[in-house]
Amino acid sequence: DNLVTTGSSITISNCTFGAGHGLSIGSSAKSGMNNLLVSNCTWIGTEYGIHLKADRDRGGLVQNLTYRDLTMSNVNFVVAIYSYYNEIGAPSHVINVSPFMASTDVVQSVTSLTPIWRNILISNVTASTRGGVGNIAGILWGVPEMLVSNVVMSHVNFTDATNTFCVYNAQGIQFIDCNLVTPANTNTFTLYNADVTVTNSALNS
Repeated sequence: DNLVTTGSSITISNCTFGAGHGLSIGSSAKSGMNNLLVSNCTWIGTEYGIHLKADRDRGGLVQNLTYRDLTMSNVNFVVAIYSYYNEIGAPSHVINVSPFMASTDVVQSVTSLTPIWRNILISNVTASTRGGVGNIAGILWGVPEMLVSNVVMSHVNFTDATNTFCVYNAQGIQFIDCNLVTPANTNTFTLYNADVTVTNSALNS
């Protein structure tokens, strides 16, 4: 595993991640993270690609993250940003998350340990997923008192996503010129309490 739990103005480039959790922030994010740049990296057979995780008793301010020019192959979850590590923990449990499950949580008081995920840019990513029954393509899931905010995914291409991309308790989420290929009769997105904008450039004639 490759774990980053705290820091400011960190650059990670030209790295290859193999078996394990990939490049993770958390589960303790109490000291926060600011100004992280991840570029020109490759993931092969990892459980997660971009992985940010915490819970109400271990969160902090994580902001101004840039992930760009990345290649992922045979990964379980390309993007997983969530504030419920105690509840879902291991990768296999993420597949059981649903809008109903997200709706059952109630707003709690914001404290110094509330997870804050904001101002995240993910651009120029090509990814293939490992597949498997129920595996989601990705997830953004904040607590209701502190939504995941201002996440931009630009030119992100899932070549063979096997299921939906979940966005729960989030605002200011943008998918720009992304290609999320899902099977027939599968929703590209599954949403709850989510402000999501999807835009694409005009197709060439």
